[in-house]
Amino acid sequence: MDLQYLLDAAKVGDQQALGELLKEINIRTRPVATFRLQGSLASRVDDVMQEMNIIFYRDLHKIKDHPVRFVRKILIYLILNEYRRNRLTGFDDPNESGIPLVQTLRSEIDIEWAYEHKELHERIVKAYRRLTEKCSVIIGGLIQGNNIQETFQKVLMREPDLKRNSFDQRVFQCRKQLRRLLEAER
Repeated sequence: MDLQYLLDAAKVGDQQALGELLKEINIRTRPVATFRLQGSLASRVDDVMQEMNIIFYRDLHKIKDHPVRFVRKILIYLILNEYRRNRLTGFDDPNESGIPLVQTLRSEIDIEWAYEHKELHERIVKAYRRLTEKCSVIIGGLIQGNNIQETFQKVLMREPDLKRNSFDQRVFQCRKQLRRLLEAER
């Protein structure tokens, strides 16, 4: 199906093309939303998909090409909002639906990647659960999207005497520990 043709037609007011485009986009994105919003968030899949469609329609004029890529970014944003709203890191959820730890090694969360690599995601979750408490706080903060400074502030609330250079060394050690645990899970 030529999504660019449907996008161009929808932009000039062709309602049938808009309907086909939304249908195709939903077919490609719903499995990702369903995978990411499991457990206590499973009831939110339809709401998130509806909100994604509304934002897509509202911003239709801004999209030049690659409508699925545009919608995927919206979906990621909405899913992260659900996690934040429910204060989940994903690893607190009984069904292990969470933001992949791969985020600590990548600059952007790629939910579709995690969906396609479910076995690796499960290995990462197991490794995360075996981290020491201090490391799980640090890695968990990074998973939640906090930068290093925000994570340092969070840890500082628990350990007021912690110096920044000691924290940086701990971050390095925690990442090293996570890598070792991941290798052991192979």
